[in-house]
Amino acid sequence: MSVPFIGNEVLLLMPEGRHLTTVRALLVDEGFVVSHTTDPERAIDLISEKFYVCAIFDLDTPKRHKGVKWMKKARQASPQTHCFILSLEKCSAAAISAYRGGAHDVFIFKPEDLENIASRINAAAMETVRRTEHDRLMLQVQSTHEQFFRRMLQMYLELLEAREPDVSELYDNELPQCRILIVDSEPALSAGLTLSSDDGWVVDVVPLGSIALEKADEYHVVLVARSLPDLPGSMVATSVRQEEKSREKHEIFVYTYDPATPARVTLFEVSGNLGSSVSDPQPQHHAFTEKDARLVDVLGKPMNLPFPNMLVERLRQFRREAARRDRKKHYLSSFKAANYDFIEQYERQKKSIDAWLAGNN
Repeated sequence: MSVPFIGNEVLLLMPEGRHLTTVRALLVDEGFVVSHTTDPERAIDLISEKFYVCAIFDLDTPKRHKGVKWMKKARQASPQTHCFILSLEKCSAAAISAYRGGAHDVFIFKPEDLENIASRINAAAMETVRRTEHDRLMLQVQSTHEQFFRRMLQMYLELLEAREPDVSELYDNELPQCRILIVDSEPALSAGLTLSSDDGWVVDVVPLGSIALEKADEYHVVLVARSLPDLPGSMVATSVRQEEKSREKHEIFVYTYDPATPARVTLFEVSGNLGSSVSDPQPQHHAFTEKDARLVDVLGKPMNLPFPNMLVERLRQFRREAARRDRKKHYLSSFKAANYDFIEQYERQKKSIDAWLAGNN
C-alpha cells in the first residue's frame, strides 16, 4: 500500500547493519522515501529543514536508551512528525519515557512482526495526509465562505444604490446638513460666502484660533485664516485634526483671502481631507524630542480657486461624500436586519473554522 506524496518521507536514526537494511527495505516497499543518518544531531537538522511524516529512532542510538532523548528533540523541532522508537528488546521504563515524551508508538524489532510495524507506520502517515487535506479543505471553505459573504453584501448594496437617485444629482437641500466654522478676524470671506440655511448650510464665524479649538468638533468643515490675532492658522488647523473626537473626520482648510482681489481665494489642504494622503500617526507613547519642537510646514500645496463658486463646489463635494457615507451606513444596517440569522450562523461557523485551524497548527 503506497501513501500520497505529501506524506511519504521517513527519517531513520539507526546504526548501520542488518536491521537498518531490513527496515529501509520494508518502508521502501510501502512507498516511502527514506532518509538515514547515524548522527543524532544531523537527524535534528534534517527534521528542522524539511517535513518528514514519520521519524524512527533506534532506542540505543547513539548510546543505550539515548534514542528517547533525541526523539524528544525531534518532536520539539517538528511537532507534526510522528515519532517512533525501535528497540531490539523489551524495556518498560524506556517505553514509558518514550510515550511521555510524545512517541507515537514503540516497536520491538521482531522479524515475524515486520508487517505489523509497516501497517502502523502507514496508518500514522495516512493520518497526517488526512489531517493536511482536511486543513486545506477547511481553508478553501473559509476563503469561499468569505468571498460569498462579501459578494452577497456587495450585490445587496448595489441593488439598494440602484434604487436611489445619484448623489451627484441631488440638490443642496437634499444633502445632509453641513456645519461650517470660519476662523477669521476679518469678515471679508464670510461676507462673500453666501450660503442659505434653507439649503442645509450652517455657517458660524469666530475671530480667534483659541475659540476655534474649543468649538471645532461641533462642525463638519473648518476654514482657518492663515493669519489670526492669537495663533498661526496652520497650528489651529493641525490641532483640530489631531484632536478630532467626531466619528467622521473634518474637512479642514487654511486659506488666504485678499479683499482687493475678491474673485480668488487660496486654499491649503490639511492632511486627512477628502482625497489627501494621511501621514502615519505618532505612537501613543512617543517620546518628545528636540525634533518635535522644530517648526514644520504642515500645509499642502496652495490651490488658487475662483471665489465663491469653486469653494462652494468643494464644500458641496464634502456634503455629497457625507451623503454617500450615510447611505452606506443605512444600507449596512438594512442588510444586517434582513439577514440577521444568516450573519449569526456565518460568524459561528467562521469562529469554528478559525479555532480548528489554530488548534492544528
